[in-house]
Amino acid sequence: IETILVEQKALGQASRINFTTDTINMYTATAEELLDFFENFVDNLSHLYKNKKMNIYVSPEIYRKYQRAYKKVWGLNSGQDGDFGTAKIDYSVNTLVSLDGMSGSPIVFSTPAENMVKLRHKNEVPLVINDVQKHDYEVRLYGEFWLGVGFQIAEAVFAYVPEGYDPQAGLRSSNQFPDGTSPDDGSASSNGGL
Repeated sequence: IETILVEQKALGQASRINFTTDTINMYTATAEELLDFFENFVDNLSHLYKNKKMNIYVSPEIYRKYQRAYKKVWGLNSGQDGDFGTAKIDYSVNTLVSLDGMSGSPIVFSTPAENMVKLRHKNEVPLVINDVQKHDYEVRLYGEFWLGVGFQIAEAVFAYVPEGYDPQAGLRSSNQFPDGTSPDDGSASSNGGL
């Protein structure tokens, strides 16, 4: 979803997605700035969607920062009807929801639940393996699976994407370990030793 939003923002006026003109650095913003950003975000939703219960999707880090900012500014048991902890944006029908797949992302977006599309292969895990072949001492597993996500109606998507954000920048090559090292392919020890 991040890639879709970044690509659409790059289209400028040609994009049909509603991008907010507000800017914020989610990592350095004060508690008050963060709360103001989300209040403005829901206030700027199109009038057709203002009273529709929609989630506002964020990374787990932004979700946590919002919760802490709310507690710091307003204290415990505050909020509309004393509902602190629900992540509901005050005086709106919108709720903050963290998406694990957006970890580390500064993107914020909202759309009606029925507008988010998830297409997947009819076979669910673990039924994706459809052939097992043995050759010498090697076992090869063959499977088939695909997954796609997106939005049905672009005009029903409201988003914030910071300028210059690239969701691919933080990705590593798939042949690297989490610490950034690569597996040894055996070519380093040509004399048979370790």
